[in-house]
Amino acid sequence: GGTIKLVGTSLVLAVNGTQNAVDLFASGGLGSDRGNRYSIDEGADGRILLGDNDDSSELARTQVDISTSAVREIVGPTAVNPYLHGDLGLGQATPYIPNLLGGSQIYGFLDGITIDQIDFNPQSTERDAPDSDALLAVLRLPGGLDDIGLGNHPSAISFPGFDWVLVANVTGQNLSSPRIGIGIHSSDITTETTDSPLAFDDLDIATAGPQTLSALNAGKVWVTLIPSSAATQTVRVNASLAGDATVEGTLSNLAAATLGTGGENQVAYITANRPALGTVGIANADASFTGFKEIATGNSGEIYALSADRNAMVLLDGTDYRVLQVIENNFDGVSNFHDLRNITASPDGEFVRVQVGDRGLATLARDSSTGVLTFLQLQVPDAGLSPFFRDYDSSLQKIVINDIDHTAIALFELTDPVDGITAQRLKAYTIDNLTGVLTAIPNVPDAFNLHEGEIDSAVGETFVDVTNGPAITYLLTEQASDQRLNSYRVVAGTGFAGLGTAVAGADFGFTGAD
Repeated sequence: GGTIKLVGTSLVLAVNGTQNAVDLFASGGLGSDRGNRYSIDEGADGRILLGDNDDSSELARTQVDISTSAVREIVGPTAVNPYLHGDLGLGQATPYIPNLLGGSQIYGFLDGITIDQIDFNPQSTERDAPDSDALLAVLRLPGGLDDIGLGNHPSAISFPGFDWVLVANVTGQNLSSPRIGIGIHSSDITTETTDSPLAFDDLDIATAGPQTLSALNAGKVWVTLIPSSAATQTVRVNASLAGDATVEGTLSNLAAATLGTGGENQVAYITANRPALGTVGIANADASFTGFKEIATGNSGEIYALSADRNAMVLLDGTDYRVLQVIENNFDGVSNFHDLRNITASPDGEFVRVQVGDRGLATLARDSSTGVLTFLQLQVPDAGLSPFFRDYDSSLQKIVINDIDHTAIALFELTDPVDGITAQRLKAYTIDNLTGVLTAIPNVPDAFNLHEGEIDSAVGETFVDVTNGPAITYLLTEQASDQRLNSYRVVAGTGFAGLGTAVAGADFGFTGAD
């Protein structure tokens, strides 16, 4: 007889890449075909040991011809986890996690992961970004990596009786002297402040033992496992960074912060009092933001740029051009945020606005000290009643904002969907100076034909461009190759009011030129 021992963190017996029947010989004799099951031939005094960490059903998938007492199922490889404390954590062993950077270990870095792949609120249906003032995130994942959208990662196997804990640097800079301690307590009132330096154990390097990290590099994601088999337990995390307050602001480290099992309480953050500290929205600083096509500046010197390739608005520091924030389509609760154009920042520093495709206007509130943005609303401006005999299709060509007079002017192209006839229209709006919401001025023409609320193009006339300056709105038109410059005043209660005779293109002249 003899002993065969097959043990691993995740045990998969395969033939030609497919899990199938495998003959295991504990002594001499011929193998038998058991059909899609593991089979073990009679082996006198031999025995077989099977074990892994991802389930407990190896024996159920095994057929034996020897005494069942000679076949045992054992656990896979584990080791005492140095980051655990508390009466349910201290001295506990946790399984090795496969496919970490550098090999299988009980803790280490996920390979090939960036911050923009992680959902920081597993409870929501959208993929959510970390908090805007966050430096480091600690997440508890009862369902494993699948909880945060990483179910296809090579390390994403299930460990019954264990939860994952994930530590992520959500900034674009390295974070100094990271430490962590995870308390697992039978009492929910127990608090301990034990922690240890974050470490990395690379099996491929010659240096024996784990290496203490002097910093957690930008965008890196560190993981380990914690036992979760106790009927009642409370998990609390201690985490800290060492920072220069002149660079990082006042740090708020984690001391016995509770990590729950559902929704937002699955994550805790180390934060700084400066939201613009290299943090990003859903993407990290290594993300590719090619295809910038427009920029605008804010009152604090920050730069807002539109990335056509990513359907994103990127906030950059105006001094060193660090990425401070990203607002991207289909992330962090933002949707229909695409084909961005005509970005503007209000002179009073309250709002940043951007036209979205040919339909709407997105309004974002601006933090007066940092320039960080909060998405307020996406509006589809009302183009008014149809100039045709039926409903029309509308395309928003341009919208111009006047934050001094709190008015907006939209230029639409209206199309009869049956006849294909088109017309252009200027539509006037008032702007709520607190919420940024646009309200259309209704079109109620009077006997003086003052174009209240809207102005439609005449047959053969083209509206070339419009600008909405303080007190005066200028409209450039063209008809039969003749251009005209028209001027109006927008009155909040009554709409457009004409300001004298339009100037024909032939009358445009130079002042002070011989």
